[in-house]
Amino acid sequence: MPNASMSRSTVTKMNANAARLTPSHYRRMARRVAVDEIAAHNERMWDRLARAGIPYTRPQGSPPRDRAGKRRFLDEITRGRFGDTSFDGKRVLALAGGGGWDAILFAELGADTTLFDISARQLATVRALARRRGTEIDYVRGDMRDLGALGSGEFDLVFHQHSLVFVPDAPRVIREVARVLALGGTYVFSTMHPATFLFYESWTGKGWTPKQSYFSDRPVPVKQPVWEFGRVKVVAPTYEYAHRTGDLVNACAVAGLFVDGLWEWSPSYAGGPPGSDDALERILPAFIEIRARKPHRVARAGDGSHPRTAHAEHPIGEHDVARRIPVGGTQALDRRHAEVVGHDAGDLAVPGALGLGLAQLLVERGEERDPHEGADEVQEISHTASTGGSRGAAPPGALVPG
Repeated sequence: MPNASMSRSTVTKMNANAARLTPSHYRRMARRVAVDEIAAHNERMWDRLARAGIPYTRPQGSPPRDRAGKRRFLDEITRGRFGDTSFDGKRVLALAGGGGWDAILFAELGADTTLFDISARQLATVRALARRRGTEIDYVRGDMRDLGALGSGEFDLVFHQHSLVFVPDAPRVIREVARVLALGGTYVFSTMHPATFLFYESWTGKGWTPKQSYFSDRPVPVKQPVWEFGRVKVVAPTYEYAHRTGDLVNACAVAGLFVDGLWEWSPSYAGGPPGSDDALERILPAFIEIRARKPHRVARAGDGSHPRTAHAEHPIGEHDVARRIPVGGTQALDRRHAEVVGHDAGDLAVPGALGLGLAQLLVERGEERDPHEGADEVQEISHTASTGGSRGAAPPGALVPG
């Protein structure tokens, strides 16, 4: 399960018509960039993790040097969500991408790439690596909720993984992305699954109990804010939020984007010891991922009265949203966000899915009440490990593995 942070004070906005700085140099940004204290706190935690060299704060693994190998490596990171789209000449924004290879590989595959992140340390790490490889990237430090340093319609593709969890207002991010996205552009983003996220660290010995209501907008409590990789242990408590599936999809619609792909998936479905994250992620998805597009143009209806949307030719190719996209390995995240390249994982594409079902499960039935209340009244999910053990009587409405 991912856990980390990002952000601080207000971005000094640049004129959208101002000259673009030479790639491989930072755009001029204010020293303080978070839009609120939540982001400022998370930024401090990210920099603490980066100083300690926690793997999630820097690119992991080593992509091949040949072009085809780089594309395969990048497709594992993006889980193939861009299909066969060529990146040559594309304008790509790697949003909150300071911890991975994506910005570098987009650039090396021909894209005019901008890396945007809150952490100065993470930007510096990627910049140093890109310089050694002779790769040109434009760098911007800022809060993902204020993309004022970026021009409207500036990007053809925006790739944004696993960081919405660190801001309380995901719709604000999506609105900003919609603004900087060009007509016909594609936005791919992922975050912690809003239902599953409530159950980490909640094993009772018999099942998992959600830490708060699915409908709560409060930060999800983290009992053990320790990031541990081998001998490295760092205490970095971050503010993290579960963004409901419906809220994410509706935010896309309100921002003028249409969703053409939604996936709920886990890095592995093999399971694990009772109470482990792997065991939980075998029965519930770890992540939710959405692909949204900006309409190509707005056209008038035949009689000129009502505007209608005319979509661009789909750049993804064949796009049955429920199809399985084969991946030889995937860049997976364990519960403390390490990037693990080459982990063999299935790809479960389930459009629709658990949002409403889990919402029903989490809230006690038969009572009229404020849906934001009652965190202590939610029901327990029972679980029996695949390795054996007896299954006790499950409470009404409990989710039990088959």
